[in-house]
Amino acid sequence: MVSLSELPDPIGDPSPRVVILLDVDGVLNPKVVRDPSATGNTHRLVLSPSRAEVVRDLGSLGPIVWATTWERGALHQLSTDLGINMAGHVPMTRLDPDRRTPKLPAVQRWISRMQATGDLTWDLLVWIDDNLGPDTDAWAAEQGNPTFLVRTDPRYGVRSSDAHAIRQWSAAFKP
Repeated sequence: MVSLSELPDPIGDPSPRVVILLDVDGVLNPKVVRDPSATGNTHRLVLSPSRAEVVRDLGSLGPIVWATTWERGALHQLSTDLGINMAGHVPMTRLDPDRRTPKLPAVQRWISRMQATGDLTWDLLVWIDDNLGPDTDAWAAEQGNPTFLVRTDPRYGVRSSDAHAIRQWSAAFKP
């Protein structure tokens, strides 16, 4: 896993730094295959070629932080298979099933911890998930930096049009 602070920050590049929180189920909709050779787990997440290309495109926009209940080993293997840096993983240890967005408290804790340690620096935050309730709208509006929520339809997951929308949105913040 690569620390966000270790990722290259091109000198002279006025582009805003984008961090992408990315869910798996309902967003990437991977095929899960048994993989006894995989280190630390027995499953491998496999994406369709078109979905893999969308994730690589997202990775070109900024570091991807996995915001999912999938275990770290499977996410590391998926990142390796896709050729992208796994910049982090939001621990989903205490989900709140009574909330409209059960992951929101975990994401809030993770962001607070990263900001407190200085490991998370971003100009723009993107959260892609199929289960973002209205509570995330209020949360996003309160963030110190612009935050873009992408609600995917779990039947289709993230699409190239979503990556295009994120690219357009982030370009609006270039100086």
